[in-house]
Amino acid sequence: MSWYRFLGVLVLATLVLGCSQGSRPVRVQGPSPAENAKKALQEVVNTGEVGSGLADVDTYLTELKKTDAAKADALQKDLTALQASGGKADQAKAKAKEMMDKL
Repeated sequence: MSWYRFLGVLVLATLVLGCSQGSRPVRVQGPSPAENAKKALQEVVNTGEVGSGLADVDTYLTELKKTDAAKADALQKDLTALQASGGKADQAKAKAKEMMDKL
């Protein structure tokens, strides 16, 4: 009988300790929209290629608009100019660098 009593106490202790309130979850923030946009623009600066990465920049600027609408609007205009650079690598690099400096 003592074996069952020991087993019962062990199960009860496990339940109490296992279900107790532990530490609170820590909320981790990812990079800001500005940091993400800088990373995507850095690729344009490095390669001079205007590609699908600019769609990501547009998304990041939309997120940035929630916190800094004026900056996001100015950068949206620059993004339009960057997209219109038409494959001119030097022009694309210069515009992307200019945008990064604004971020």
